[in-house]
Amino acid sequence: MNLKHFFFRNYKAKVSLLLIAVFLWAFIMIGAEYDTTFDIPLEIMGRKPGKILVESVPKTIKVQCKDTGKQLLMFQFFSDAALRLDISSINYFYDYPLREDQIQLPGGFYPKVMTIVEPDTVKIRLDDVERKRVPIISRVTIIPKAGHILLEEPMLGSDSVSISGARRHVRTLREVFTDSIVFEGVSGDFRAMVPLKMHPDGLEYSVDEVEVTAEVDLLGQIVIDDVPIVLDAVPSDREVISEPPVVAITVKGAVSLLKGLRSDSVRAEINFSQVWSPNEKTYQPKIALPEGVELIAITPGRVQLNVKKTG
Repeated sequence: MNLKHFFFRNYKAKVSLLLIAVFLWAFIMIGAEYDTTFDIPLEIMGRKPGKILVESVPKTIKVQCKDTGKQLLMFQFFSDAALRLDISSINYFYDYPLREDQIQLPGGFYPKVMTIVEPDTVKIRLDDVERKRVPIISRVTIIPKAGHILLEEPMLGSDSVSISGARRHVRTLREVFTDSIVFEGVSGDFRAMVPLKMHPDGLEYSVDEVEVTAEVDLLGQIVIDDVPIVLDAVPSDREVISEPPVVAITVKGAVSLLKGLRSDSVRAEINFSQVWSPNEKTYQPKIALPEGVELIAITPGRVQLNVKKTG
């Protein structure tokens, strides 16, 4: 209780004395001289039109400053100091030495002593800007929802992109890829924007993403009856008859493709000159189907060819 009474008795006067002591201490401290380091922005100016930096330069330089604490605080918080390098006279390569007199000190706050610690030299590497157009290669994968089928490979909204940057990098680039992305469980009409994979050397693209579209349909299965057997390359002195003359085929594919299929939409053929042998009695027809339709079965699987001489 006595301790509590001590602190709270005349507490306003005690707080005032404490603040005065802190102020006097701070005043003495900021009046003393200090030696410390600051990071100052490095800015590149005057780059010639049609030129581009091909190697990065430091964003800041480290300087050692010596002055009173007050002056250093003012410099840190109220000065927009920066070292600006004018590269208007450089065409390709130059190792630019850094000096203290290159540091601009607006605001009127600057230390008595300022020394550049690092780097002491900035390597300027320039190249000519070049532009060209290159194809875009898709790395997009579409996985349809169960019971569905992809009608065709994903399509890109644009097949090429304009690139620009350092000549040495542009001339070696042959294509630009999309990001590798997998879309799962897709049904119906699909549409998405996919980013392009950026070049590690900082080339600029006319667009940074491309539209990808795809069409996914229900997967179906049908049987097409009475598909006629077509006999090709039959010699003029032969008469060939297929037994049976027609087959039934079972196919699967997108429902939108299957609904229009008829017996005349497909072709079951046997090239007589290529396959016929006196020792062979039955033959399997080759089935030609529209794109996107897959053969499951032929009934019957093999047919007999009855061959007669005509002359």
